[in-house]
Amino acid sequence: MTNQKLDNQNKKDVLRNIWLLAVPTFGQLISEPAFVLIDTAIIGHIGKSALAGLSIGSTVLLTTTGLCLFLAYNTTSQVARLLGAGKRREGFSIGMDGLWLALLLGIILTVILIFAAEPLCYAIGARGSTLQNAIVYTQMVMPGLPAMLLV
Repeated sequence: MTNQKLDNQNKKDVLRNIWLLAVPTFGQLISEPAFVLIDTAIIGHIGKSALAGLSIGSTVLLTTTGLCLFLAYNTTSQVARLLGAGKRREGFSIGMDGLWLALLLGIILTVILIFAAEPLCYAIGARGSTLQNAIVYTQMVMPGLPAMLLV
């Protein structure tokens, strides 16, 4: 092969690898907002107070998942470095450690946030029926937090 053909092949390989990394990352980044969008479309038909409660509860959920993004980004970069160095076993080990940490952290945060839903929603500004709806929404979505952190 000529050098130009090799360069073109290398560029294609690089672009392919970028897409292989970008597509799952994009899916992870849009999953939580997509869930909230669907919830909003459904709950919006119930009433203003329910929709306001969803707004408060989703703030708790999205803030929590946003604060846990270090799991995905830190683990991904470490695994990529190890795989790039040909250290598959170490890369797999780091990846599994990240998954176990995400699961454990997700379970702990779920329990904490279910019990702390009322003071958190109150602190954000919910009152009356909006507060009650925010508490219910927060407590209902939190059991899905470990799965969100594993994505």
